[in-house]
Amino acid sequence: MKKNINYKDGSKYVGELKEGKPHGQGSSTSIDGSKYVGEFKEGKYHGKGTASMEGNKYVGEFKEGKFDGQGTMILADGSKISGVWKDGNFIK
Repeated sequence: MKKNINYKDGSKYVGELKEGKPHGQGSSTSIDGSKYVGEFKEGKYHGKGTASMEGNKYVGEFKEGKFDGQGTMILADGSKISGVWKDGNFIK
């Protein structure tokens, strides 16, 4: 069952919960306009998802809230960085 959470800082979450935390499929939107749609685990981005922030977009795998695994970063100018990411950093 999907739930809506409106946080005190103005950010929002819509999706599945486990023990009151985002867990399963969902989407979050920050007050700065950043958005994530995908899988969550214990409140963090985890699994496959899409993150949009500051005109850039990352599509791929996440682990504990960071880019981790196969993914593609599409920069605001349209250029792409594809490959393997670890702990939020592009490695190859």
